[in-house]
Amino acid sequence: MSVLRHRRRFLERIDADSLFHRLFDGLPEVCMFAKDRDGRLMVANPTLLRRFGLRHERQLLGKTDFDVLPHGLAAKYQGDDRRVMSSRKPLLGIVELFLDPYGIPTWHVTNKYPILSRDGRILGVMGTIERRDARSQPGISHRAILQAIEEIRERCAEPLSIRALAARCGLSVRQFERRFREVLRMTPRELVMRMRVDRACDLLRETRDRISGVATACGFYDQAAFTHQFKKHVGLTPADYRRRYG
Repeated sequence: MSVLRHRRRFLERIDADSLFHRLFDGLPEVCMFAKDRDGRLMVANPTLLRRFGLRHERQLLGKTDFDVLPHGLAAKYQGDDRRVMSSRKPLLGIVELFLDPYGIPTWHVTNKYPILSRDGRILGVMGTIERRDARSQPGISHRAILQAIEEIRERCAEPLSIRALAARCGLSVRQFERRFREVLRMTPRELVMRMRVDRACDLLRETRDRISGVATACGFYDQAAFTHQFKKHVGLTPADYRRRYG
């Protein structure tokens, strides 16, 4: 019998209550989840349950991100889920906001993988979420990068100079961008764009401002550029997003 056939038979014989995801039950710093195609939670480890103040997995099963999280975060996660399912490829090292053990949105790293059936159909998405804070980033250069991330978060709607950010970190532009990618797995400009889109989600839900006004308030130079970037990140146009979640 080939090794691949032996592996398949091995996996098929595993009882559902002792599957590999139970390995995450003993990792207090790592949230683990699995969702079906409609975004309903099918698996949640104890760490994830604690983030929502729950004790039993059945309290979370069947719920979507929109049932348990702020709409801005939920919409962003749903967009990434759709990308994973449509591409059938994992998204790794996503740096994003998620709730810390006190319910406060803080920086985390997420990894997402498609779930495939035995006949190759997409069944959903599974992944892990792990907190990333200054204590997990040794070295003064990384601490400086984290300070730059906070500045981008606070001033993302303003024109930001990458050269000035690098100088405040005591780095050349080349060193800054290389360290930035090491920490976040994205460029400074990519983070600025993601932050602008996140802020736009909040304004589209919470205000009746014209879409052109939202674009300007979030640092986009025109509505066409705003619509292009918003759809790229969220999977919906700004108008469609407002109709669905506003």
